[in-house]
This record gives sequence, structure tokens and C-alpha cells, in this order.
Amino acid sequence: MIPGEIAALSTAALWAVTSILFTLAGRALPLTLLNFVRTGLAAGLLALTLLLTTGQLWPAAARSARVFDLALSGLIGLAIGDNLLFHGYQWIGPRLTSLLMTLVPPISAIIAWLHLGERLTPADLVGMALVLGGVGWVVVERGPSQAGAASEPGPEDRPSSHERHRHRTLGVLCGIGGALCQSVGAIFAKRGMTAIAPLPATLVRMVAAAAALALVLLVTGRAASARPGLWSKRLAALTLSASFLGPYLGVWLSLVSLHRTRAGIALTLMAMSPILVIPVSRFALGERPTRRAIAGTLMAVCGAAWLLLRS
Repeated sequence: MIPGEIAALSTAALWAVTSILFTLAGRALPLTLLNFVRTGLAAGLLALTLLLTTGQLWPAAARSARVFDLALSGLIGLAIGDNLLFHGYQWIGPRLTSLLMTLVPPISAIIAWLHLGERLTPADLVGMALVLGGVGWVVVERGPSQAGAASEPGPEDRPSSHERHRHRTLGVLCGIGGALCQSVGAIFAKRGMTAIAPLPATLVRMVAAAAALALVLLVTGRAASARPGLWSKRLAALTLSASFLGPYLGVWLSLVSLHRTRAGIALTLMAMSPILVIPVSRFALGERPTRRAIAGTLMAVCGAAWLLLRS
């Protein structure tokens, strides 16, 4: 039996690895198509797991209101939020994008304060200040953005200073938007899971996201991007492995960790992903984070950990 703490750290490691894999796959595939393939594959694996463990393919007995909450969570958090996340991977790289996701705990705390009446203590404000300070310190750092480049481009392909600044701005906005969508999606998911177990709840979220993304692909005509000639063996391997390791295995291990240890400890250990991304992106993509970037990441992760431990 896997201890909850080991499952949580494994989840963080898997999310660090899959951020690299999705960055590489996103260079060759339209990002909406990539997100659709990812959520569709994960939904299929989750449905199979649910069938093998419960004999059901769908939580048929669940109240429709709770299913709607979970579907809305999938639409906001997985379809919209993860699309923004994938754009962040391409524009500013997985390391900085993962760091921006540490904004999820303070954003969630603010939403809970505004809409659920939860009180913010001075200790909560300290944690929020650490996250915002660490993220801001890294984001405003001057320097060329490699955006996850596996190799240095030639002079004729290297973007201008204006283009780098534009990409960095758009990437940061996408990262913040992704964090906001994940925070809102988590609130709806929490409401939905009052009546539905985590595994079928995750399946509902994945199916809703895949359906929404399929509709977007059909309406925009981008479904044609799925032509067979686009899929090389390497690209298919990247997409399949990332879909298995992240939205399926990573989600399953996160549920194991939440079930076998305190929620605050599990979420804190899972929030270590931005730290684990640093050596992975250095090895796989050649990113060289500065000391300031590493210090800011540690500061933000400590703030997120503080908030999560108090949850």
C-alpha cells in the first residue's frame, strides 16, 4: 500500500515531467487539439478503471445538480484553464508557468473570502504575501526567455526583443488565467464531490472537458488538424505517455494521497511541482534558471505550502 505522502510527492514529480512532455508535444500540435486528445485519453482510462473497480461506467445514481457542478468544473479548470496553461508552456516555458500555478492557493483563499465568507487570518495574509512576492520577483526578472527551447535558434529564427517581451507578457497572463480557472474549477469540483466519489467525479470532469474541446474543434474547423499525417511516432509517444502519466496516473495518485493522509499535507507535497520542474527542464530543455529564479520559486512554494497546511 502506497503511503499518502509518497503518493503526493509522486504526483508532483509526474506533473513536473508531464509539463515538459506537453511542452514538446505542443510545438507540433495545435494546443486545443492536444488538450482534447489528453482529456479524451484520460477519460477513457478513468472509465475503464471505474468499470473494473465498481462495475459502472458512469455515476448514474448521482444527483444531476452535482454532475452539473463537476461538468462546469471540467469546462473551467480543464478545458479553459489547461488550454491557457499549454499556451504558457509555449511562451514562457514549463518552469515559469508551473511557478505561476502557485497562485492557486491565494486565489482560492480570496474567492472563499469573497463568496463563501471564510475569514482571512494574519497568518493567511503572510502566506499569500510569500507567494505573490516570490512569483513577482521571478516574473519581473530581466533576461531572455527560453520558453522551453530545447536548443538555441539560429540568428534568422531568433525572435526580436519586442517579440520576446510580447511572448513573456502573454505567457504570464496565460499562467495567471490558468491559475484563476483552476481555482474556480476546484470550488465547483468540491461542491460536486459532496455527493460523488473522487474517481467518478474526475471522470465527469474529463468527459465534460473533452466534449467542450471537441465542440470547439468542430466549430472552428480545427478538427482537420487531426489528419493522420500529422502524427509521427515520436509525437504519438509523447502525447500518449503525457496523457497517461498526468491526467490519469497523476490524478489517481493525488486521490490516493488525499485519502491516506491529511489534505493539507497532501496538497502541500503536490505543490512541490514547480521546484521539481527546475532540474527536469534543465535536463530536458536546456533551461538555465538564475539564482533569483530559484530563490523566488522556493519563496512562492513555501507560501503555498503554508496556506495549504492551514487548509
